[in-house]
Amino acid sequence: MPKETFYNLNEDKKTLIEKALIKEFESNPLCEATVKNIVEDLNISRGSFYQYFYSLEESYFYILDKFTGEVHSLFLNLLEKNKGNINKTLEDYGRELADEIFKGEYYYIYRNKFLYWNMSLDRDWKQYVASNSKACEGNYGESEQVHYLGALVHSLMQRLFLEEWSKEEFVDHYSLYVKWIIGGIGR
Repeated sequence: MPKETFYNLNEDKKTLIEKALIKEFESNPLCEATVKNIVEDLNISRGSFYQYFYSLEESYFYILDKFTGEVHSLFLNLLEKNKGNINKTLEDYGRELADEIFKGEYYYIYRNKFLYWNMSLDRDWKQYVASNSKACEGNYGESEQVHYLGALVHSLMQRLFLEEWSKEEFVDHYSLYVKWIIGGIGR
């Protein structure tokens, strides 16, 4: 979570910082991203960066939380719209998820996340989410079904980037998985 200093900035300054972070994490996975690039883009000192964030990793998690929170909220909003009908929600979610992923800034941030994620980042991310995140708020966030579905969707997203699928290929694969979830894999 950003430091209080970040939250005390005016909205224009926060937006500039967020845009610089997005630019860096679109262009580079976390393992190749640098504070140097961010501060040069913002024309601020390295020390100023650390007034806003404890670390580069934390700034990355902050940006991920904003994006994944939106994607997770999308699922939960669809679930609410569909009055808890999980099958209808799963069917609708694939197209809406694809629309979000294939937006310019979303695509490359997700690409870098899913191609370069490792166990250490996963552990640190879970700690960040536990103490800071708005992602997956609500009654469904901790259920085993949500974890199961999340694992399937994350697997598909990783394949999307590894195999360089188009938006339609992603939706086709997603729809096949949903068909198996709803109707059974043997049918």
